Amino acid sequence: MPHYHFNMLNGRPFRDLDGEELADEAAARRMTLTIMGEVLRGGEIDIRGAGPFRILCTDTAGAVVTGLIAEEMSAKAVAHMLARLNVGAVQD
Repeated sequence: MPHYHFNMLNGRPFRDLDGEELADEAAARRMTLTIMGEVLRGGEIDIRGAGPFRILCTDTAGAVVTGLIAEEMSAKAVAHMLARLNVGAVQD
């Protein structure tokens, strides 16, 4: 089975030296999402004002399989995004 590493960065880098054997790249992408969800739900990482939290999944050769970024948005950025999406606009 292929071997994948889940490296993280939130101010300080964490290099996953052990990694994990998974069936394929699709399984590695699902695991990356699972790890992101667990980290954010568990509160171990504070993304408020600390900059983005990143997970980078690589194979044993170091090729990138997938990456995820979680970052807090300012109220101004959220308002801008909502305006672009027309959230709250009355639709007929």
